[in-house]
Amino acid sequence: MRKFSAHYIFTGTGVLLNKGIVVTTDQGVITEIIDTNGAFEERSSVEFYSGIITPGFIDANLTSDPLSPEVNLSESSHQKFTILDAVNALVTNDLFTNAQHELQENRKICIGLKSNTSNDQEALFKLIKDLLLTFPMISLTQIITWATRNSAEALSISDRSGTIEVGKQPGLNLIGGLNMEMLAIKPTSTLKKLI
Repeated sequence: MRKFSAHYIFTGTGVLLNKGIVVTTDQGVITEIIDTNGAFEERSSVEFYSGIITPGFIDANLTSDPLSPEVNLSESSHQKFTILDAVNALVTNDLFTNAQHELQENRKICIGLKSNTSNDQEALFKLIKDLLLTFPMISLTQIITWATRNSAEALSISDRSGTIEVGKQPGLNLIGGLNMEMLAIKPTSTLKKLI
């Protein structure tokens, strides 16, 4: 059993835990999520990290186009997904409806790489960083959702990964070197795969 904690845990379910704890088996299956309400006290065997813990990133890697028009990937849910796999100002700006940069309604965006380096966490993180630094109107939590939950839904694997929930085995990443006040990425931010 392993216990992980950080300044924040982004579960991917709409919950951002302040100094929460994620308990996993040695194989990475989540057995418990503890919300400390920010009142973390040092506990034995809890690995505490500076930064934000996220589910492992998922490479949608479903198209060779920089941004596919909408691709229907899930017959059961009939959701439409847009795969974002390159920093392209014209295409990315098209994701927004107006000058205030509000995301278009019902857009399901996921992150993918053009190469065959499926689930290369460092390459996905570089893409995420590039996107956030190029398009600051996109929030860190928004893009992490694209790279985790949405990509899992697009590949029909959301029953076992994409979010930090009991019973799932999403892998855990730590993003360090953030602007913690703004919860924003910096050029020097780093990624560490925890499990």
